[in-house]
Amino acid sequence: MIWASYALVFVNPISAGMLAMMILVFRSDLQIGPIARTFAAVLIGGLIFNAAENWALIHEYQPPRTVAWIAVIVGLHGVIWALFFRVIYLRSHEGQAA
Repeated sequence: MIWASYALVFVNPISAGMLAMMILVFRSDLQIGPIARTFAAVLIGGLIFNAAENWALIHEYQPPRTVAWIAVIVGLHGVIWALFFRVIYLRSHEGQAA
């Protein structure tokens, strides 16, 4: 399971950056309100702290008691990455009406 900690050290900040970019750049296009921006900021901070925690876990590794957290983390990052690339795709094809 230590491989998951190594992966999350790199994936968490990338996902945090993607989420921050979507919130800061596309907030008016996506109609993201202040409450959603607040929760997104909490999530961004949590991703950064989780990356730091995974770095500490690598150095003081103990096997996890459960692996259920892997599905939650994969789902979270999957949603962020899918939304990010969907927004980028839609923005790149904005002027091309069918």
